[in-house]
Amino acid sequence: MRRHAGLIEICFVADRFDIFHVVDHSYAQLVHELPGNRTVVTCHDIDTFRSIIEPGREPRHAAFRAMTRRILGGLRKAGHVVCDTEATREALIQKAGFTEQKTSVVHKHGVGSCEGTLTATLDGLRYESSNKSDAFSLPYPQVETFVVDYLEKNLRVKQKGGKTWNFTNKDANADALFVFHRDVESARKKLADGYAPAK
Repeated sequence: MRRHAGLIEICFVADRFDIFHVVDHSYAQLVHELPGNRTVVTCHDIDTFRSIIEPGREPRHAAFRAMTRRILGGLRKAGHVVCDTEATREALIQKAGFTEQKTSVVHKHGVGSCEGTLTATLDGLRYESSNKSDAFSLPYPQVETFVVDYLEKNLRVKQKGGKTWNFTNKDANADALFVFHRDVESARKKLADGYAPAK
């Protein structure tokens, strides 16, 4: 009870912060009490919502479904939803009616001694970091080299006629690097098939 009380207290200080981050989608009901356009929710999977979006796979009683609808409603109210994997993002789009513009996939990597966030979208590669000299946005046509070394858990990106970045995945395995590589290839395939990035 104390845990939930602590979370709910946040709802009464909405005017004191510029942005809110709900770090797990299972608490998305909190967005109903927050300014949705200033709230980001991280969604790890769609299991919480299966009784609503896939009722045949997970039948539940009416009270449970009502609670789940409120959680899903909060997720839909959020200004943006960040997913751990492209699979989760695709599931939200295809099964829960979310738009591509409202969702994205974020994977965390390191570059040199800097820590930041590397993302792959239809617009290209984007790296955000507190060290502004390391941050960049790179459309795919400007990528000269994209080399993944799973054994060393390393990614090397070189801009055509420009800078080279070496990313290191500091996790115990290379799973996150594999997922990121898959997201890049998926975006490139969509672009090759004529899918235009949202403007």
